[in-house]
Amino acid sequence: MRLSDPPEVLNETSDKPCILVVDHATNYIPPDYAGLGLSDNVLSKHIAFDIGIGPVARQVARQAGVATILAPCSRLLVDPNRWVEEPGCIPEISDGIRIEANESLCADSRAARLERFFWPYHERISTILARLTRQHPRVVFLGLHSCTRVLGDMQRIGDAGTFWHENDALSRIIVERLTNRFGLKACGNYPYNGEDGSFTIDYHTWGQGHLTCGLEILNDRLRTPDQIAQWSERLCDILHTAMAGLEVNSPDLLASTAL
Repeated sequence: MRLSDPPEVLNETSDKPCILVVDHATNYIPPDYAGLGLSDNVLSKHIAFDIGIGPVARQVARQAGVATILAPCSRLLVDPNRWVEEPGCIPEISDGIRIEANESLCADSRAARLERFFWPYHERISTILARLTRQHPRVVFLGLHSCTRVLGDMQRIGDAGTFWHENDALSRIIVERLTNRFGLKACGNYPYNGEDGSFTIDYHTWGQGHLTCGLEILNDRLRTPDQIAQWSERLCDILHTAMAGLEVNSPDLLASTAL
């Protein structure tokens, strides 16, 4: 019998042309993994999950009514936004902190984690996306993330940034709305460059013509209930704008800059 921990899914049957995916929604580690031997303090840090982004995604799902899929476990157990061959898929070190329970895992142990946590998440995304693409020729596919202000010796600026690869249509919408509508500091392919690849987005949407990118919100902007509510409202505005562009097939909004 297959052992799996399913993702959290909201508005699974929504017919709106939009999917939100949240790769690093939680720091949860099932009891049988004994917290990977890590302290609660370590598991509360950004290396374990994207701080604040789960509550934002749930509020957006409630307000906008769009399909939303949240990964079921900490990225330290298995990172659903990494190619399975990458060392970072089951990291042995993260931001200078050793994950000793992940060191020298045998092939069977790696495969068990992928089978239990990684593939059920991606299978659910694929199922929902396939259903929506039978109804709509193009959909909005947005990956929600948060990131730390300081990583190593890198000090990140601004409020948010996007990462995109195949085309920048959704990124342009997000940056325009955040800067011009909400007066925030945001830019494309920062602090991560989508040209380096992003498993979830590339795996599910490459070559299909959807509006897709990732959004990174600085996690010091997601610390209070008011900040969570503000970002939820901003994202609802962005999704409304993007879906409206799909409906009218706006060439300005949907123009591709494929590489």
